[in-house]
Amino acid sequence: MVALRRPAFPVKLNSLKLPGNRCERFLKLKEEKKKRYFVCECKGVPIDFSSLEFLTETQLMERVKQGSSDDRRSLSGEEVRFEYLSQQPHNTINRLSGTTGAPPFAPYSLEVRYYPEGSQLVVLALIDDTVLDIRSLIKGINRIGCFGFGKDASTGKGKFRVVEDIELPFFDTSNADGCYTLSPCVPDTDDFKKFYFTPFIRFGRHGNLFARANNPFKNPVIMADEAAVFIPAKKSVFDTPFIGRAVNGVSKVEPRTVVQGYSIYLPINMENTK
Repeated sequence: MVALRRPAFPVKLNSLKLPGNRCERFLKLKEEKKKRYFVCECKGVPIDFSSLEFLTETQLMERVKQGSSDDRRSLSGEEVRFEYLSQQPHNTINRLSGTTGAPPFAPYSLEVRYYPEGSQLVVLALIDDTVLDIRSLIKGINRIGCFGFGKDASTGKGKFRVVEDIELPFFDTSNADGCYTLSPCVPDTDDFKKFYFTPFIRFGRHGNLFARANNPFKNPVIMADEAAVFIPAKKSVFDTPFIGRAVNGVSKVEPRTVVQGYSIYLPINMENTK
């Protein structure tokens, strides 16, 4: 089972039994919006959101605790969260004096996000086995995890390893009438008739040699964030297990630069979702 983000269509489309009183209806919707996750069993059939149970972060972590070992269940009686926030102190050193001092060299704190100890995250990957096999993919991911992933990798953060790989069957799309995306993407507007999504702006920058160019930053690209729901205008959309398109014209230093606006999707059935 995999925990995924709640689809981006309005909460009231989820067949809620809302009370008649306006104030109570508002409170019910507010409570429902806190349920930001659902559990997908990946059985190979289109997802019917009307039959799913949506969970808050606390409810999701309680499910994780119930499915964990006895040792992890008994670690703490306090509320378990998917992510924790903490403040990490930093110093900016004045290179002339060799110490901190008045702004801009005063000590400051940055917000840090981290996962509970022993957390296991899921990476959903779609590969073309004529180009890449699963062993090579895992080897590459483990290399990234060895050095650390993210902007704070140089401070020892972002380290991980692959503990298991599971091959999932392709979903049956014969009864599907919608697409639920698993990552930010740029959909082809000609392929869809309805869109439900949260905007996501990707601020990219070049690496390698172009990182030292006069302008290493790419133009911002507006994308549809993960958990978007797209209703196809034609059945041929389901012929491929991914949707989206490439975006050109994003770099001032390298005209051939392309932003990959593709995403894997899960087929969904919107017939009972009103």
